[in-house]
Amino acid sequence: MPEEEDRQKTEDYQNARDLALNYLSYRSRSSKEVFDRLRRKGYSDEVAQSVVEYLTERRYLDDRAFATEWASFSAYRKLSGRILLTQELRLKGISADIIEDVIRETYSPDGREKELALQLAHKRIRRSHKKEREKMMRSLISLLARHGFSRSVIRDVVMEALGPGDDDEEGLDNGESLMDGDESLVP
Repeated sequence: MPEEEDRQKTEDYQNARDLALNYLSYRSRSSKEVFDRLRRKGYSDEVAQSVVEYLTERRYLDDRAFATEWASFSAYRKLSGRILLTQELRLKGISADIIEDVIRETYSPDGREKELALQLAHKRIRRSHKKEREKMMRSLISLLARHGFSRSVIRDVVMEALGPGDDDEEGLDNGESLMDGDESLVP
């Protein structure tokens, strides 16, 4: 009987390893993603952890490299801000120190986050340039908040993207009140 149990464990390990390698063939993954996938497929914690260790030792899994790649995609292709990127990386099981380093590297050039937010705002404005100023302002605030940009970046970008209104001070006050009016929109 013990031989049969050993054989079953070995077979489970090999099947789990093959499944994990296949899962990694589509795109890079974090250690947590691979572990969770194996658990969902019915493998024990012990088998899943052994496979993750095996893949990490052979550099198929590297959370720092994954986080850097994900940050680049999220920031430059999806035009995401620090807040959203931090949330995404946490959900993928990346450690806080790696997240901090990756965020710093991704947004390090001064103004880079504002630059990305401005790109996103201009993209939205091009799509719907016929909206009234207040509606456009609401739309931009909501969009930028969903993409994880901070209040200060949102305020600056909305004012810069829309330009001065009929009464610049009134427009700024209106934008501030829109951001204060719905705490769920702006982090």
